[in-house]
Amino acid sequence: MRARLLLGAVAAAVLVVALLAADGRGEGFPLDPEGTGPQGLAALVDVLGELGAQVTVAETPPAAADTALLVADRLDDDARADLEAWVAQGGRLIIADPESPLAPERDATVGLGTPRLTRDCDVAALAGAEAVAPGTGAATYAAPGCFPAADGGGVWLALDQRGAGTVVALGDPQPLTNAHLADADHAELAAALLAPTDEAAVAVLAPPAPGEDEVDLISLVDPRVWWALAQLGLVAVLILAWRGPRDAELVAERPAVALPASELVLATADLREQHGGRGESAASLRRAAREHATARLGLAPDLDAPTLAEQCHRRAGIAGDRAYRALTAEPADDAGLVVLGTDVAALRAALDAPGPSAAAPAQEDLR
Repeated sequence: MRARLLLGAVAAAVLVVALLAADGRGEGFPLDPEGTGPQGLAALVDVLGELGAQVTVAETPPAAADTALLVADRLDDDARADLEAWVAQGGRLIIADPESPLAPERDATVGLGTPRLTRDCDVAALAGAEAVAPGTGAATYAAPGCFPAADGGGVWLALDQRGAGTVVALGDPQPLTNAHLADADHAELAAALLAPTDEAAVAVLAPPAPGEDEVDLISLVDPRVWWALAQLGLVAVLILAWRGPRDAELVAERPAVALPASELVLATADLREQHGGRGESAASLRRAAREHATARLGLAPDLDAPTLAEQCHRRAGIAGDRAYRALTAEPADDAGLVVLGTDVAALRAALDAPGPSAAAPAQEDLR
């Protein structure tokens, strides 16, 4: 009976999400519990509700919650300590962010490319979930658990007892997203972990929306971009003062050399003229942003945009929504093309700044 209800709930949730996404409403940001886009979690929340779970979207788990889902760890040290205390008192925490400090130790093998992993453990609660399909870049853990990697390099789902509670760590969040909840046995796995009983109290710990603390689009611009533009403006003033009006006959002069920090800003206007179309110009900018980001971060060239934007945010400090726009934006007019050029410039400035982003990720960076 519960299996039929689960199948019906998944079908209904996917249908609702598809209808909402089709008319462009409420797509949200990646891993948004209310997001109906491919990387959102709206279908998961709907399925849990259909199974009778009492779902709460919050920053911290309420005292009455039995289970909490942490899809992206943006917590500070105090909030993380409170969450650990909640687990120790008997809570069950499902972590879908392998880089969270709350997750168990990761195995040396990272970057699963296996289409499916088969459950190989005797955990009775997971008996209905025989296989999962991890996303590219998923992690494995050096801990007891289920769904071992084919090469023996750890497990995709780790189980860790913490005091009176349990931490269940997943190698990546993809199986919980709208686009993949109906794949393999992902829905069965989600139900077993988050709503094992009727009327289970589940807290979905939502990551902050990218830029939610910002006032407007102007304040979202990286300070380093403004600094580069200020330098460019100062140079322009100096050039005008030096090459100002003269009494002598005008002669042709070689143009001043463009500053490296201004290359993408100037290229935005040049591309429009060269390609003769806004779509081609935007595609060229997005392609340049992707190639530069994957090269600087040492990632696969075909990494999906939400994951790449997340990595840019984590390791280069650029706002996640801004990195995502630089990789995916489709400008509706020339003003939008200029905004895209500014976003790409900000992404490159963040990646080129001294710091961890300039090299391939070390093992410690992935913990």
